[in-house]
Amino acid sequence: MSSPNRSYRVVQAGPEHDAGMARLLEESAFDGPIAVSYRRRPSVIASYKKEADEGLLYVLLHGPEEAVVGMGAVTIRSIWLNGRWQRMAYLSGLRITPAHQKAFLLIPRMYERMYQSTKDQVDLYLTTIVSDNTDVIRMFEKKRRAMPEYRFETELETYLIGSKPVRKEAQIRPQERKTNGCADPAWLAARGARFFGTGENYGYLLKPYWKQYHIKSYRGAYRLLSVLPTEKFFLPRFPKPGTDASYLAAGVYADHDMPRIVDTLRRQTPADFLMLSAVQGSPLAAHLKRLTPVVYRTRLYQVLFHEAEPQDLRGLAVDVSFL
Repeated sequence: MSSPNRSYRVVQAGPEHDAGMARLLEESAFDGPIAVSYRRRPSVIASYKKEADEGLLYVLLHGPEEAVVGMGAVTIRSIWLNGRWQRMAYLSGLRITPAHQKAFLLIPRMYERMYQSTKDQVDLYLTTIVSDNTDVIRMFEKKRRAMPEYRFETELETYLIGSKPVRKEAQIRPQERKTNGCADPAWLAARGARFFGTGENYGYLLKPYWKQYHIKSYRGAYRLLSVLPTEKFFLPRFPKPGTDASYLAAGVYADHDMPRIVDTLRRQTPADFLMLSAVQGSPLAAHLKRLTPVVYRTRLYQVLFHEAEPQDLRGLAVDVSFL
């Protein structure tokens, strides 16, 4: 593959690249009041495949040793959107080591490879960017001839919620909901989800064992909170730096009875915290905001390749399980 610098090339990742991608993910810590690195052990490739019907990864290789210095992923699954089941591709995992930032010129080619390998089976492409990452936001929102259009849709808020004393409830078999963003319950169940609620109003819990949050450090108020017994006040428990968080991902699909469903989810399995995502300004976000001081925000984009027509994504929420 031609490139501005012949010492780089983009290829689809194989097992021989797994260790290099793992290093790249673990070295790419997200700084902030809570600094974390995302790990996908024991296998990066298997991890991305687990959270989707199909997961494709591409790597940027450098030099005769073909060291992995960059990567990107696309995961494909079905969601209900605008009156029908659609195939959604989520673009994520974009990383380039600091020493090779000049290779950013190859990112458009990586995205084009992702598009060409998936366009016949995908209805829409989405991605998210952490709201505090203003440099990346400016870079991707600026229209460039070689890049797809990043169309901002909404802001997602992910809340870290503390567990409460266990009060087990019977699991249910939920009815299929046909509202924007809902995943097929059978698909979630195949990945270990447990459902609680009634009929079409329910929540689920999922332990994404294929994806780990490794705590690096705390700053500011979180540094103080990390040494306090916050769980006694039903707030998130802060894992020690140098350890992985024990967490559960959750989703809530409900038109009513939302507070009771959230409370039920908090009482099923002890954990450092539950993670729940909601669209900014939604009833779910308003409720979760009262339960925890720990929230991080991401911007949701529809990615439009080759001047594709955008879809109406009003009401679409993406569960934290698959971000």
